[in-house]
Amino acid sequence: METARPHVLPDAIDRACREGDAKTVLAWVDAGNDVNLLNDIRQSLLALTVFRDLPDLGAALLARGADPN
Repeated sequence: METARPHVLPDAIDRACREGDAKTVLAWVDAGNDVNLLNDIRQSLLALTVFRDLPDLGAALLARGADPN
């Protein structure tokens, strides 16, 4: 089990995004979590969607307030 790290994207959500699991990622964001948290190497969920060529998930994150900058 991972140790909670405040203000860091949870590993399970980072992995879900990398695997294109939009349902899990969006449920996590819709539950009130910060869409702009960064993983341990300072990548956002939105950046991961670009790296993994996941435009639909990226658009959904933008619609939920992801910062494109």
